[in-house]
Amino acid sequence: MDWLYKIVDEVFIRMKKEEFAMTVENYHFPKEMIEKEDAVNKKLKIWKLIDSSITDKELDELEVKIDRKLPKSYREFLKYKFFNDFMLEDYSIRFPSNMPNKTINCIFEKTELFDKELINRGYIYFADFNDDGFLCFDTNQSREGNEYPIVMIDHEDTETVHLYAQNFRDLLESDKDRSNEFIGYLNEFNKQKWTKK
Repeated sequence: MDWLYKIVDEVFIRMKKEEFAMTVENYHFPKEMIEKEDAVNKKLKIWKLIDSSITDKELDELEVKIDRKLPKSYREFLKYKFFNDFMLEDYSIRFPSNMPNKTINCIFEKTELFDKELINRGYIYFADFNDDGFLCFDTNQSREGNEYPIVMIDHEDTETVHLYAQNFRDLLESDKDRSNEFIGYLNEFNKQKWTKK
């Protein structure tokens, strides 16, 4: 999946230029991911990307646990690098950290914490969208390689599902205006919803 590795590498090249994106307080942060101390504030550290050690076996076990298949591209994403933050250019989408001091199940804890029924309804959480809701793979729509559509589910209205991207690749390759356009769509959707009441 050269396209995936290229996108991930490009994201981190950009993040490294914006050093704040690679800064973290050193609380329980994996030592192997610390590159250096912050030049100004010694309590802060600059983290670095390292190779992931997540295995197919771990991902297979997770799929059994949630009784859903993950997209092939997302599996490769998790197996490629460990990171603290992964910031797409629009800054609206935030992925949970993927680090060696966490188990793979931590990535999916938020789904179970917020709504245990999400997975039962066929939605696999994998990222947050602003403070509005979270992005999920919609496993109700079968696709080759399990490359499901991506939907946004609002924190306050988990019954309403909004299509965000056609698949994980579409999400990663989208331009930085997609989130702004989507926020405009959500505002209009909510305005119409409340007008009807």
